[in-house]
Amino acid sequence: SSGINAEWPLRPGEVGDRVQFVCRIHAQPKPSVIWMRNSEEVVSGNKSVITTKTMDETTTVSKLVIESVESEDEGMYVCLATNVAGSNIENAALTVNDPNKDIPVTSVSILEGDSVTLACVAAGPVTWNLDQVPLSPGSRFVFVENNLVISDSTIYISGIYTCKEDTINRKRYDVKITAVNGGLSDWDTWSPCVGVGCGVGQKTRTRQCNSPTPSSNGVDCVGDLTEKDECDIPCRSEWSDWTQWNGCSADCGGGYQSRNRVCITQGNNGTCTAPGSGTEVRNCNTKPCSVNGQWSDYSAWSDCSVTCGDGVRTRTKTCDNPAPAAGGNYCEGQGSETKTCSGPVCPTHGNWGEWSGWSSCSVDCGKGVKSRERVCDNPEASDGGDPCAGSAMEFDECIKPDCDEEGKFTEWSDWTECHSECGAGTQSRARECVAKKKKVPTATLR
Repeated sequence: SSGINAEWPLRPGEVGDRVQFVCRIHAQPKPSVIWMRNSEEVVSGNKSVITTKTMDETTTVSKLVIESVESEDEGMYVCLATNVAGSNIENAALTVNDPNKDIPVTSVSILEGDSVTLACVAAGPVTWNLDQVPLSPGSRFVFVENNLVISDSTIYISGIYTCKEDTINRKRYDVKITAVNGGLSDWDTWSPCVGVGCGVGQKTRTRQCNSPTPSSNGVDCVGDLTEKDECDIPCRSEWSDWTQWNGCSADCGGGYQSRNRVCITQGNNGTCTAPGSGTEVRNCNTKPCSVNGQWSDYSAWSDCSVTCGDGVRTRTKTCDNPAPAAGGNYCEGQGSETKTCSGPVCPTHGNWGEWSGWSSCSVDCGKGVKSRERVCDNPEASDGGDPCAGSAMEFDECIKPDCDEEGKFTEWSDWTECHSECGAGTQSRARECVAKKKKVPTATLR
């Protein structure tokens, strides 16, 4: 290998200058080249660009270019060339004239996941840089007036935060975000003792790795999260809670409903020793059911309402099969029905017609009789009916002027025929009063 000739800046750089380091290496075989700053390797990226070219069989040129130098770029830069024959280095110091480099840096330490507000006092608007890289607002970086709020922090955004007003640094923070190691919580309460039957069982309790919860780069908790221990299970029998009452067996008139429970046993070969029953029954819906009335069968037909002629016969039924109850409806329709009936022809009893006018007095002088008559035709008796009661003729006394001379009666005539063929009737006979001047007829009645 041969020596390394380095071309270094001959004067301090100004903030914002473009600085180029050139490392010219004469060596065979071709060496590998790395750049270092203050013993840390410099990686080609947005801020620093490294290019390495082979010029001929023995010459290699490597360049480190810083496009916009900042005071943070000051330090000792080293070019390290290595091949199978050995290695060689060249170094040079870079200084940067920066009017802001004397601004003190405030140290801030937070745990990963925490939030922090970095304050900045300036007359005008400011920008914020992280390790000289401008920041843009988002979910993690929020600008509140001139302040910077960092949320949901991670170790990857640790670094130097600078608040700049134009080209002047107003505030600098060295933010160190450290990972959160996990911490165990207190133990939970013991679980119920469980096992088969009764005797020795097991209980469990747990704890969580959340006091605090480790961050993505923090160390997880050390220690068990679950602990078990022996416990005693007594032999016992006890009832579970009752189930809900089931539906009533009837809607009205009295029914029943039941509910159940289960005997939970430990030991005793599964035999339940708890007092009481697993089933309970009670009455329900005891109010009477409404019953609609229904007709009974018809009774037999009654006798005819008359012994002769046209009449009716009747039969009835009652609303009692069953009778309406508890608000039920009465039977529909009528409780009786009729039909016509007839017997033998009824006998017609005789009844008298009107009286006729009175006849003339039976004498011209003295006391006589007058008569009137009636006929049994209103109506006539028929079909075995009774004849008229009483006499068909009626007599009454009549008085004429006295006779001039006394006379004498003749002999009685024969009796007339009876005016009625049956029952009571009348018949009469007559005689004359023979006077000296004239005859005066007389009459007698019986």
